[in-house]
Amino acid sequence: MVIDLTINIGHIITLIGTLIAFITWSQGMKSSIVSIDKRVAHIEAQLVQQTQLMITTAIITDRLASLEKRIEAVDSMRRKTIA
Repeated sequence: MVIDLTINIGHIITLIGTLIAFITWSQGMKSSIVSIDKRVAHIEAQLVQQTQLMITTAIITDRLASLEKRIEAVDSMRRKTIA
């Protein structure tokens, strides 16, 4: 049994095709990763905005509850003075 170690044009074409396919795949993956990174950054920015909005809403709700308590206290004091 003799092993033929010669390289012919078919081997070269196959190697070049494989290299081209790998380079194309890697570039496609790179662009996909960049696109995903941009989308994630946009989502993170939106989450920061929503977090700030929720904090502001909580502060306003707390202030509103405090004002309602003050109004009730003033109203109850006024009722006591009238009666």
